[in-house]
Amino acid sequence: MRTCLFCAALLSFFAVARASDADRIAQLIDIVKNGPSLYRTPEAAAASEKYSPQGTIPAVSSADGLAAIKQSLRAAIELGDFGDKAKDAVPTLIEVFPQAEYLSVIANVQFASGMGFFDDWVQTYVISAKNKFLLSSAFVEY
Repeated sequence: MRTCLFCAALLSFFAVARASDADRIAQLIDIVKNGPSLYRTPEAAAASEKYSPQGTIPAVSSADGLAAIKQSLRAAIELGDFGDKAKDAVPTLIEVFPQAEYLSVIANVQFASGMGFFDDWVQTYVISAKNKFLLSSAFVEY
């Protein structure tokens, strides 16, 4: 008798857990759908307009857009954590995958002979800029 009660309680727990997972997945899908598909920092937006004036993909660059893209990115990450349970999110993620563009300007650098190969010199600055971004990401926390 006790075993049957335990099994019934366990089954009802899993049924509630599945229902709450489905509700949470639906909420996350809505967050991704309603969020921007492309956010550019103001620096990235200015560079996009400067270097590619025609055919520029419309993007959001406001403070509200930053909050929305952070929320969308977190929702997409959380959907990934659900694994196979979140397969209903695949069409939404294909259609509106949240993307964020960040631009880092490295100013006042000079290359001169005797500093090694140019490619190595450039990579040193690129990797330094990447590490700074990763240590203080503008979009999601690590």
